[in-house]
Amino acid sequence: MLKKSHDVKIRQQKLFVGLFLVSIFFSFINLFSFLNINIYPEYFLALMVLTVSSNLISISITKVFLMGVIVDILIGSILGQYTIAFLLLYGLQVFSQKYFLMPTRPQAILLKFLSICLGIIIVTIISQNFNPTFHTNGSLLNYLIIEIAITFVILIIFQIFYERTYGT
Repeated sequence: MLKKSHDVKIRQQKLFVGLFLVSIFFSFINLFSFLNINIYPEYFLALMVLTVSSNLISISITKVFLMGVIVDILIGSILGQYTIAFLLLYGLQVFSQKYFLMPTRPQAILLKFLSICLGIIIVTIISQNFNPTFHTNGSLLNYLIIEIAITFVILIIFQIFYERTYGT
C-alpha cells in the first residue's frame, strides 16, 4: 500500500472540510424552489460515499459514527438517522473491498451508485419523510428516483473536486 505524503494528506483534509461546509450550507437551501419541487439532495451522503470509496481522509468505524452524530445534530434530524446510514455505507465499502481488490471503473461507479441508493432509502425510511399521496399514485418511487439521480450528480461534482485537488 502506498503511503501518502504529508502535503497530500493536508490537501485532502482541507478538501474534506471544505466539502463538509458546502454540504452544511446547501442542506438548508432548496435549490429547486423555482420549479416548485421540494427536494433536498443528500449532500452528506454524497460526501460520505466519496470519503469512504476514495479514502479521502483516514477513516475508521469510530470516525464514521462520530460524523453521523455530528451530521444528525447539525441538520436537526432524528438522532441516529445519518449515523445508521453512514455505518451501513462504511460496512458496504469494507465488504466490497474484501471481494474487489482492484475494482474496475464500472464496478466502482456501480458501487457508488448502489451506496447512494441504499443511503437515500435508509434516510427516507428512518425519517418517515412520506407524504400520504405517495401510497396512492406511486409518487414515492418518482421522488426516490429523482433524489437518487440528483444526489448522484452531487457525488460526481464532489468527485471532480477530489480529482482536481488530489489527481487520482
